[in-house]
Amino acid sequence: MEKSKYQKRRALGLCNNCSNQALPNRTLCESCRVHQKENNKRCYAKKLSLGLCSSCGIKPPEPNKKRCQTCLKKGSENAMRQYYKVYQKRREHNLCGQCGKPSANGSARCENCKTIQVENIRRIKIRTFTAYGGVRCACCGESQLEFLTLDHINGGGAAHRRTIKT
Repeated sequence: MEKSKYQKRRALGLCNNCSNQALPNRTLCESCRVHQKENNKRCYAKKLSLGLCSSCGIKPPEPNKKRCQTCLKKGSENAMRQYYKVYQKRREHNLCGQCGKPSANGSARCENCKTIQVENIRRIKIRTFTAYGGVRCACCGESQLEFLTLDHINGGGAAHRRTIKT
């Protein structure tokens, strides 16, 4: 459909396929929406049955996945972009960037989300230290988690990062 026809129908609240009344805030009427949804399901199933990516239908999917590596990456990037947009809108209205509830004192998170975030960070820190031999400083024996950090022995972190290129 040419662009001007699409824009006219959309402005009038008409379906872009059949010119019937479109659903509120949509570009299709109910019957066209149902037809499009059924068609999408058929195409999806066909791509998978042919052993192709369910998204692009060109490359084979990754093992135990339904999409190829390119589409997985693109989907991940789109999800992050969308999350950031929602986060920014919430922050503009002094809402928690995570859940959308009011946040106090211009904070990026509400009290509940802050508590969850602190606990998640604590859990990750414990798991990390445990993997490196326990929650105890190798030099002084300190065991309070709040005082412990990870570092390369004798420095050398920058050189290590250059060798692994991350």
